[in-house]
Amino acid sequence: MVITDNLPSVRSIRTLIRHFERRHAPATGRAATLVLGALGLYVGAGLLWWLFTLPPTVLTASSVLVTGQPWTSTWGWAVAAAAVAAGVAAGRAVGPVTISAELGFWVSSTLLDRGALVRSRVVVVLGCGALVGALAGRLAAFAAELTMWFAFTVLTTLTGVVVVALCVLVQCRLLAPGTVTILSRICALGSVAAVFTATAGVDVALPTRWWPVAAVGALAAALAAVAVRSCHRIAAAELAAGAETTVAVSASATALDISVLLGALEHASWRRIGRRRTRSFSGGLAWALIRSDVLRHVRRPVSLLLAFCAIGAAGIAPMVATPPAVAVLYLAAVFIVAMIFSAGLRDVFRDRDFGAVLGVDDRRIRWPLTVVPGVAAALAAISMTLLTDSTVTTLAIGLVGGCAAAYRVRTRPSIRYDGLILETAVGQIPVDLLRQWLRGPDVLLAAAWLAALFS
Repeated sequence: MVITDNLPSVRSIRTLIRHFERRHAPATGRAATLVLGALGLYVGAGLLWWLFTLPPTVLTASSVLVTGQPWTSTWGWAVAAAAVAAGVAAGRAVGPVTISAELGFWVSSTLLDRGALVRSRVVVVLGCGALVGALAGRLAAFAAELTMWFAFTVLTTLTGVVVVALCVLVQCRLLAPGTVTILSRICALGSVAAVFTATAGVDVALPTRWWPVAAVGALAAALAAVAVRSCHRIAAAELAAGAETTVAVSASATALDISVLLGALEHASWRRIGRRRTRSFSGGLAWALIRSDVLRHVRRPVSLLLAFCAIGAAGIAPMVATPPAVAVLYLAAVFIVAMIFSAGLRDVFRDRDFGAVLGVDDRRIRWPLTVVPGVAAALAAISMTLLTDSTVTTLAIGLVGGCAAAYRVRTRPSIRYDGLILETAVGQIPVDLLRQWLRGPDVLLAAAWLAALFS
């Protein structure tokens, strides 16, 4: 009892950490941080002002949409439901309340008030949910050509708070994890249903009155209050669970390479699936590689869902978009499907020692792993051709261009940052880094130009 009475408070620990960082931070770094913070605040405020002052027809008056297409408010529901589904998935992937691995090891594992440690983080996360909800509501208002958009944007802002609060309550073990999973699936299915309803011309009006806002506001306030008061129930392991994802986000932003984040998310999803019994494959190396590639997607069927979403989006595109835009979306869908089903090719080329372990040439490993993505891309191209009545030229360009671009991306070596940098009057241009990034997108851009030209 005497030991627990003499424990330092969370505020004193934070003050100690802040003083240590100030003493050891370089003097030049403080000025740079201040300038970058002011610049980011200026750019962010300008973008928000620009977004919230645009006319309501900024999307529907685009030249890529079919002229005279009856645009309904149901498109706004589709955007809002998709935003809620994506927000729930992102919240569960990040935490949403998380701390760094260093802080989790040195601070949260000690006998401190964990509620006082993470309460400010909960408030910040709720604020981020409100900001993302406001942006999603504004985009939904653009999609629905909503003139009186303020009430609906406030409604989506409060919905963002509700989504984040539900994810926090799952971390607090007050709600079962299946609650937010079911919510995400319902919103995803609702978004798909809203898209089909909108393409059929059915108009489901968005709320423009304040009584729904008041109801959702009361729910958001109650859930946020419970989340803030119950954050001491979050275990240390749950706080550190999203540290890997946040580090991957920071590394992807610093290195300008999204593959780091995608790899971390895929690794986390495989850990959620759990262990499987090891089995041996007969029939030779090529057949074993093909079966292992198929088994990857059987055990993780979310890849099939993403592929169906890409095909469905390309199938609905002719109802609302012009032929050149449809051809480009057709190519993008084939590329996405090929990228989804070529994860095995990426894993092999990420580790160059894989071929040495098997004792064979890289070509004997490379070509069997192109069978599954090639077949999937061909089936997707044929399905979209039947749905959109595309020509043989569009089919050929989309299939060849999408598969070639995906192959170049998946077989790309690891990005190196020690290449040629060109010094100019406006700053440094990483020439070699740009060359590495363009491996794959160059073929995709050329194929998109050809597809739009021959459409």
